[in-house]
Amino acid sequence: SGRCRGISWSSCRRGSGSQGQHHHRFDAHKRIDGAERICLCIKERGIFMFLANLPVEKQEAFLNLAYTMVYADGRLDAAEKKLFDSYKLEIDVDFSKAHAVDFAEELAAFDDSSVTEKTGVFFELYAIALIDEAYPDEEKVLVDIMQKRFGITDAKMQEMRDGLKTLTDAYKNLAKIVES
Repeated sequence: SGRCRGISWSSCRRGSGSQGQHHHRFDAHKRIDGAERICLCIKERGIFMFLANLPVEKQEAFLNLAYTMVYADGRLDAAEKKLFDSYKLEIDVDFSKAHAVDFAEELAAFDDSSVTEKTGVFFELYAIALIDEAYPDEEKVLVDIMQKRFGITDAKMQEMRDGLKTLTDAYKNLAKIVES
């Protein structure tokens, strides 16, 4: 099984229930900063794997929803791109096929999902909307559609915002420790 090797990556394999083995390839020569390395190591070890156990069809739907969220305001922010690219660690679909979709229609792919799956998908997409510290109206509309469709309460959304801030602050603090 793959593991974090400082600033280099090799391939990793991890089981995902009835899905069998997922195989991810990492650029073994790509240099990444300390904060990103910590995030990738944590994700690789399965601490935040809300999407990995989704069936491939739902992973593809998620990827298209994520793409739509990233480009909702017509621009690609660096923080959004990093987060979007990090999904390559978690889901095993062809990223070159990602495209914008009718957000409400694509959410239908999760109608039969468990509350846990819906909440995990919501969190990941909500994180994209919040990651760059800009939260334009175009993203708010998509989040509102998703909140209603998945039955996410305002209190749960606040918990997610607080959790994301705590997680982001923790990554930044760990990066300072590693880089000092």
